[in-house]
Formats: sequence, structure tokens, C-alpha cells
Amino acid sequence: DETILYSLPTATTFDGTNYIDTGVAPLATDTPFTIFIDWTHTGDSEFVGSKHVVAHCMTETSPYPGIILQYSNTGLVSEFKQSSNISSNSQGALIENNALERAKVVYRKQADGTITVSRCYNENGQIHTNTKQVEYVAVPEELRLGCYRSNVGGTGRFAKGIMNDCKVYNYALSDEEVQELLLY
Repeated sequence: DETILYSLPTATTFDGTNYIDTGVAPLATDTPFTIFIDWTHTGDSEFVGSKHVVAHCMTETSPYPGIILQYSNTGLVSEFKQSSNISSNSQGALIENNALERAKVVYRKQADGTITVSRCYNENGQIHTNTKQVEYVAVPEELRLGCYRSNVGGTGRFAKGIMNDCKVYNYALSDEEVQELLLY
């Protein structure tokens, strides 16, 4: 049955100390899914040496398979890694952190192994998409919002901002449904 596995109950402010474990591990089995994240950047994070993690579902040992959405000094990086990776940042989509106000990101895995990462920034209507067919790698970690999970289960690299919405579907949304989520 097509269902929503996780839905953020209400918009949540992350203050650099709190996080949410969703209890959902979308990459634990080789099945389709979609993850939608709607994030408001409050400009509170300082980019010194570390990266601030908005969403994390990744095995933190090389080659780091999984999903991560994080700030770095070059922009908001949306990355999906399996046997190879799709990695994009907001700078590549013509916007840097100091101009970033809001980001909507969709990670989608289809039944044939095709991975799509789509993004829309600052309510400008431009949707940036990267697609790749990759070999599946199991990732047992659950999706965490607001920080990353180390390879021994610890936390770190907390984000500051507002999670307006997050949904995890147990199926791949259509292109039209993805576009509808990304538009403001």
C-alpha cells in the first residue's frame, strides 16, 4: 500500500541543540521511496570548519552511502550516495548561503534504481534536478532531522533553522507530484 511513513507533526525550530529521530529507515530495503524536506534558513549558523546537518540518513563510514542535506561554506549540499553519488549545492544552483532563505528538497528512489534529487530555493520557481541510476546499497540508519548520526550512534553538527515540513513516502512520487511539492 502507498502510504506516508513519517510526517512532521508541526513546523519545528532547530536551535543548534535539538533534533528529531523519525524512526524511518527508507534505504534499509531496496524499495521505492520519496523524502520531502521544506527548510527555512535563519542565518544563525557560522561556517568555520564543520557542516551543519538538516537531514541525515547515512552510514558514516567510507564510502558514506545514504542521504544528507547539509550546509557547508559553499552552499546547501543535497547529496545521495549509493555505489556512486549525486551531489549538488545551492551555489551550483546559483544561490549561496548568505542569500539562502528557504529550500525545498525531494529525494526520490524509483523501482528501477533511478535516484532523483530535486530542489527549489527562495520561492523563485526554478526547480533544479539531478538524476542517476545507481546500484543499491543497504543503509540501516533511520532518517534524523537537525543533526547527523555518527558511526557509533552519537550526534553532532546541529543545524539552526526551521523545518516547515518533512514527509517520507514508501513509494516514488510522480514528476508532477514532486513539482507540486517544490513549488510555493
